[in-house]
Amino acid sequence: MNVTSSNSLYAGAQAYQNGSRTVEKAGAALASQTARNEQQALGATTNSQADLASELVNLDVGKYQALAGTKVMQASQETLGRLLDTRA
Repeated sequence: MNVTSSNSLYAGAQAYQNGSRTVEKAGAALASQTARNEQQALGATTNSQADLASELVNLDVGKYQALAGTKVMQASQETLGRLLDTRA
């Protein structure tokens, strides 16, 4: 297996995109769940509160996944820069 800067850069970009998608999905689910709760006017049920909590967790998971992806991309860029400096 040949590990190169482009492989790690690609992995970081994929992690960032996956995290971004997770955040988008969780945000949409939170918005729709909140709208349903407002329509009920009597307050959220235990099940809908659990759904909200689950989506809030998903929101954080997506955030940290995207942050990890950016760290991987940054490390890849720095490594490539060091390699180029060493060669020069």
